[in-house]
Amino acid sequence: SSGINAEWPLRPGINELLLKEDPDVTLKALQNKKAYLNHIEVQNQAKYHDILFLAKLDKTETAQDEGKTSKDCDIYEFYLTHVEVQDIIDDINDIVRKEIAEAKFRTAISDINKCLANESASELIVALQVPASRLKHVNDKNSEIYLEFLVAAQNSREGNLNVEEIQEVLELAKKKKVPTATLR
Repeated sequence: SSGINAEWPLRPGINELLLKEDPDVTLKALQNKKAYLNHIEVQNQAKYHDILFLAKLDKTETAQDEGKTSKDCDIYEFYLTHVEVQDIIDDINDIVRKEIAEAKFRTAISDINKCLANESASELIVALQVPASRLKHVNDKNSEIYLEFLVAAQNSREGNLNVEEIQEVLELAKKKKVPTATLR
C-alpha cells in the first residue's frame, strides 16, 4: 500500500499552492514525494499549473454556484483529489507527446519537400526514412527513382507534397509507374 487514499484531496499542499499562481511553486508541490504523484515532466510545469488552477477554480465555482461553502460541505467539493490531479498530469503529458510527434511529422514532411528542391537523392533517402515521416516501404536502393518520381509529382502539383502524396509516389516508384497522372 502506498499509504495514500487516492480520493483524499491533496490538502493543504497543491490545492492552496495553486492559488499562488506560480508554476515553479506548483511544480515543487507536484514533485513532493508526499504527494505520491507520478510522471511529472518538468517541461510541462506551466501547463500543469494552468490546467490544475482552472480545474480547482472550476470545482470551487461549481460548489459555490450550488450554494455550498467550505464550512458546510465536504472537502471533496472544493479541493482536487489525488486522482484528479494525477489524471490531469497524465492528460497533459499525453497532449504534449502528441504535439511533439505532430511537430516532428510536419518537419519531416517539410524536409522531404526541401530535398526535392535540392534534387539530392542521398539527402532525400535519409529524409524519407525519418520515422516521424510515417512513410512505409522506403527502400535505400530506390533513392534515384524516388527523387525522379517525387520531383515530377511536385512539379505537376506546383507545390509541396503531403504525406499521402509522397506515400503514393513511393508505391508507384516501387512499381515504376509514372506518377503525374494520379496526382492531378
